[in-house]
Amino acid sequence: MAKIDLGETFAPQYQRTVAGWIQFPQHDSTERKKFFPEEVSSHSSKNNVYMVRELIDYLTEPRDVILDPFGGTGTMLLGAWTGRRVMALELEDINIEYMNTARAMWPPEIRALTTVAQGDCRTLLPVVCDCVITSPPYAAVLKGTSYNRDRVAQRAGLEAGATKTELARAGAVGTTGATDRGEFYKAQYAEHPKNLGRLSSFFFRAEMQKVYRLLFESIKPGGYLALITRDFHQKERVYLTNDVLKDAARAGFELSQWLKWECPQSAFVNASKLKGGRAIEDEDIMIWKRV
Repeated sequence: MAKIDLGETFAPQYQRTVAGWIQFPQHDSTERKKFFPEEVSSHSSKNNVYMVRELIDYLTEPRDVILDPFGGTGTMLLGAWTGRRVMALELEDINIEYMNTARAMWPPEIRALTTVAQGDCRTLLPVVCDCVITSPPYAAVLKGTSYNRDRVAQRAGLEAGATKTELARAGAVGTTGATDRGEFYKAQYAEHPKNLGRLSSFFFRAEMQKVYRLLFESIKPGGYLALITRDFHQKERVYLTNDVLKDAARAGFELSQWLKWECPQSAFVNASKLKGGRAIEDEDIMIWKRV
């Protein structure tokens, strides 16, 4: 059963900024490569390893079931290494490939504690669990996304027709520029027609409201929902947490803690900065209780 009392301090061993943001190690590639294939380190769809471990330890106990409905490259699966049972749901083929490649590297007793299911979480949920830890997608970020795979391949020193995995591997060893990596990974997110990132803000929010209701049905009473979200800049800062606050509460969750950590910049952000964009330096960790 998930922990009931969160009276203890979250991640007490890590320093805080003056603003109170947690300072997890920003560079986790070395640690990640112990558990995942090399290409994953340069992928933008991943959570910080140290932050994920702290959330798992803070919100759950060994033998608890953790669900990640937006599994990405599978960082949440690391919970199996401390005796948790973890299920990751994911749409995109390449992320499923990354997770299954990682699981194949792991000892059988660890692999047995993990489940990876491909599909739309809106149809796979509810799934009974003790805790959900996830980073939701973003509205309209992928709308109209396109890219020239052969052009990116050429810049990476590959032949035309290179696969997504080959391009990801090239990105992992630094043979593509920051703009190419951002372009490639953004297109990679948009491969599946049911990807929520394709939706306009209006329809995205309606669908996410469904997801929150399904997550409320999934989590056992007393369990927790941890949402990792990050604002972004258009002409000004877009506060994604505003909709999350309303929609998670409407689904029945009760906000328990709202934390921030000082996060590194992704390939998306670095590509945007090359074009004069502004960077968001903090990420929100919102912990909700299923009452």
